[in-house]
Amino acid sequence: MPGAEYGTRRLTRWRWPTSGGSSPSANSPAASRHTAHRTPHTASWRSRASADADRARTGEKPEVALGPRRLGPTLGFLGYSLRKNGLRTRHVGEVTEIGDGDVLDLPGSPLIVGMPGHSPGSVAVHVPLADAVAVGDALTTRHVLTGRTGPQPAPFTDDPALALSSLDRIAGLPASWVLPGHGAPWRTSPARVGEAVRSAADADRP
Repeated sequence: MPGAEYGTRRLTRWRWPTSGGSSPSANSPAASRHTAHRTPHTASWRSRASADADRARTGEKPEVALGPRRLGPTLGFLGYSLRKNGLRTRHVGEVTEIGDGDVLDLPGSPLIVGMPGHSPGSVAVHVPLADAVAVGDALTTRHVLTGRTGPQPAPFTDDPALALSSLDRIAGLPASWVLPGHGAPWRTSPARVGEAVRSAADADRP
């Protein structure tokens, strides 16, 4: 894809320190730097975040269509899941909820951007200090069920149409790297992400 470059490093998960999830005050330097990207905490968003919190505690989630898949990669993914005790998930007992527009009191002042679709409370995390936005399963650059690489919709998504629409929520973020939950880091502007992933989704439609 013109203007985009895939990183050679493989990064599958970002884990942030768990020293709290509070947001700085509206007058703090971290909050003022991100004013343009903050949105009000609506009742709708809080409902979505609570739905994800309940899912984390109980493991209950709706059945979703698997979408495209190939035998080899699918079996490989199932084998990996079994090795990692994927059939014996231990659910968390305590969940600290974060919301769209929160700037976390952590190194680099990560900004939370609501990205509903893969799950109701899915979020992206923008870290200006790292020049990157981590998008979780809002997209993938390696499909675990087909083995195909490149930007594309992630499998196991609750609401695929909403997930594609949510990609526009990171379009205005200043970053050079987009970091998916699965696949290689993607060197591109967040402004180009929505178009690229929607093009891949269109190509998958019969």
